[in-house]
Amino acid sequence: MLKTILRVKPIRNFLLFVIIPLVGIHHYLLNSLNSEPKHVEKKSTLLSKKSELSLTSRNEDRPTSDSHLNFLRVAEIRKVMRENPPLRGAVGTHVNTANVVQHSHMWVGDKWQELSTQSRVCMATHTTVEHLFWVASQGWSGPMSVAVFTPGTDYYVAVTMIHYLRKCFPLVGASASFHIMYPRERPPSSSNQSAIDEILRCDDPEGVNKLLLRLRNEPPLQVYPQNHNRNLAKKNCPTDYSVTIDIDMITPPSLSENLTKFFDRIDASNSCKKCAFVVPVYEVESTANYRPKDKQELTNLISNRLARRYHIKVWSPNQENSQLDIWETKVLDREENEEEKGFRILYNITSYEKFWEPILIVPYTAPLFDERFVGYGYVRNSQVYELHRRRYKFHVLDNAFLTHRGFQTTKEYTSLRKSQIEANSIRFSSFKKELKVRMKYEAREKEART
Repeated sequence: MLKTILRVKPIRNFLLFVIIPLVGIHHYLLNSLNSEPKHVEKKSTLLSKKSELSLTSRNEDRPTSDSHLNFLRVAEIRKVMRENPPLRGAVGTHVNTANVVQHSHMWVGDKWQELSTQSRVCMATHTTVEHLFWVASQGWSGPMSVAVFTPGTDYYVAVTMIHYLRKCFPLVGASASFHIMYPRERPPSSSNQSAIDEILRCDDPEGVNKLLLRLRNEPPLQVYPQNHNRNLAKKNCPTDYSVTIDIDMITPPSLSENLTKFFDRIDASNSCKKCAFVVPVYEVESTANYRPKDKQELTNLISNRLARRYHIKVWSPNQENSQLDIWETKVLDREENEEEKGFRILYNITSYEKFWEPILIVPYTAPLFDERFVGYGYVRNSQVYELHRRRYKFHVLDNAFLTHRGFQTTKEYTSLRKSQIEANSIRFSSFKKELKVRMKYEAREKEART
């Protein structure tokens, strides 16, 4: 009996002094992981990463609450994916010109209806899933119509990223309505849900977007039907006017409110049904440590060579006809009262130059973007040319502008992009001839009805 006890006692001592403390440490670590993510921060590269986006990581672009406590867990993302099965083409709208299917208002902002009645201008934008993170940077507080191209498993990248944006960025959750478009031959399909195993921080939308691309099971399509997606966003804008921009063109704060005041003022005096309002676009050097919130800050960046006209080195005719040298230097003489602090027409554009592609605010009845143009090149130019032929008046707004992060160069142009531009240049020639014939036919029809 004594020998048995002697043999057992060392084992008991070992359990007491070695294994039990280890069990305690194990429980402590588990509790730490389930609490606030400060311990996880040290281990995860995604959590510890500080955003390098000079235009997208300023305080005004971040969630309103403490970003260190603002995150999404893996289980929540997987739940969202389970609750959003692949879409059925049978319940979408089929567009024969590009053989695509569209679904409107898949996710609608909490204040979409309210904002649509209060605002005069809706912002329409379009994107592939790689660039969805730019939505978080917009300073637009009115209705925002976002069309997303989602072939195959890109649909699940969009589903998870949109959920992330809606939860982490109150402005997106309130004002944005998201639409989906995909090719008939590549409808939404299931994805590998186990591909995401990190916590998603709310202060790094670009990093999260790159992470969620792991849900993609096949390579992206080479051809992106830009104008179809532009029109999907524009047609779902319920307001009197809309401005269609690229996803990486960033709106300054209060642009929506100032435009509403402007259109309330001019429509009360003399509403123009065939007017288009030019919004200048500028590239801001990626090293700039702030995003300009007004014209004064933008012109300061221009003076310091930290900002320049959009596409000036890539394709100067893009904005050349907008006469931005006047916009940068001219200031209207006016009394500084509350009514005049908003936007006004600074000058008019009475000429038209080939390849002019300004960003325009147009009435709801304005022509859409011609959908024969796919990929890159001439995609916006077609609408501007048609507006010109239909005798729209072009007015340049003072104080209104958009910014694009980074100086663009032709080094970014792939051989595929160059071939698409060349193909669209041929399409543009036929487009102009067809537009001439169509307008003659419309004139005869109008004359026959009178």
